[in-house]
Amino acid sequence: MLQFFIEDAAALWDSWWAQRQESTPDEYYIAQLKQRLKPNIKGVRLLREYAWEELEGLLDSSHGGEYFVGCMLSLEPFDFNRFKQIVDAGIESYIFWHALLDALTWSPSPEVKQLCSRMVTSGKPAHAALGYCALMAMDIQPSLSWNELINAAQKQNNEVAVRGLCEYCSADATSTLITMLDQMEMSEKAVVLERLVKLGVPAASLPLGQFVYEPGPYRERLLKIVFRNLDADSADHLMRVLQSKPEPIRSCLIAVGAAKRRDLLPWVLQQMENLEHARIAGWAVEQILGIDFMELGWLNQSESLDEEWLNSPVDADLNWPDVELVRRSVIDYI
Repeated sequence: MLQFFIEDAAALWDSWWAQRQESTPDEYYIAQLKQRLKPNIKGVRLLREYAWEELEGLLDSSHGGEYFVGCMLSLEPFDFNRFKQIVDAGIESYIFWHALLDALTWSPSPEVKQLCSRMVTSGKPAHAALGYCALMAMDIQPSLSWNELINAAQKQNNEVAVRGLCEYCSADATSTLITMLDQMEMSEKAVVLERLVKLGVPAASLPLGQFVYEPGPYRERLLKIVFRNLDADSADHLMRVLQSKPEPIRSCLIAVGAAKRRDLLPWVLQQMENLEHARIAGWAVEQILGIDFMELGWLNQSESLDEEWLNSPVDADLNWPDVELVRRSVIDYI
């Protein structure tokens, strides 16, 4: 039974991590994974007396999940020696480091928050970054600044600490980060830009063009986060620019849905009649009105849809809307 709890919890974390590496993470699926993790973590904690021995034999072949489980086990009740053991072993790899971060931020107690505050001042870049990033995720201001920690991490050439600090930066990091973007992998750059937009850094001041204007694996993800954080005038301006770029209708549908623009709902409904854009337009309607077509029974279950479109990888994760039913029914939500 114990082995099942540990292996299942570790596998669920591995899936959670893998989903976050997708260009467009499935937030609903992530929520399901986290919900399924809860009983497994509870089971491991109930059998903690035997769990450590089982875990120690799995760390060498871990993809990250076992570090998450081990850190969770060390935090409640807090066992400093076990915590130090799992952290010292996990900070050499960014995936393992992030598993530790997820454990610290899972359900932080006052004791965990104090622990993270102490870690920030440890003098060891990856340890300090772990504490700092955990506090940032908890909306707690760390005692040391981002610039102090990034300088220390770069001086010691600690790639794990640098990456963590870049992905969980504070708004005061903007100017430094922009100079670092050219050296980042595309996936890391996308995450950093997403973080800066969420922190309120104006989109116009960020090098977002290659992500939002041109087709690519991160375009949809960045369009959504940018338009969720723009005021109406800025959104209108950016949508006018998108109309002169590749895939203008699709990109504007994503933008309109992310911005929840009710004033553009008639245009979205019009685009839904085009087979090429039906699914993404349906998604936009759901976002604008805050509804779920599946729950309402507004999906097209017909088998007469063109096989080519059924098998199309574009929007394959989205449902086909029943266009006529949606048109008739949305009036009740306007």
